[in-house]
Amino acid sequence: MAIKKIVRFSKVFSIEQHQVEFDFNPMNAKDPQLYQVYFMYGPKKVRFHMQINSEGQFVITDKNRCPDKCNALESEFSRAILESID
Repeated sequence: MAIKKIVRFSKVFSIEQHQVEFDFNPMNAKDPQLYQVYFMYGPKKVRFHMQINSEGQFVITDKNRCPDKCNALESEFSRAILESID
């Protein structure tokens, strides 16, 4: 069985023509199942969680904590997490 490399990483996404940096922080060092995601939205730092579902994709678990424009990027966030895992 191959050991997965689970790392904290940052990635920039475009929201309404603005480049916004998102920080992805894994909550488990052995199994990629839950990430805390942080980003600046105006003057405040927002945190939300992404958890792996039964199809192997990461989904936003607390969509009410995110602006709609971030919720629309859910599949891109999931892809970024999956690409970060060796």
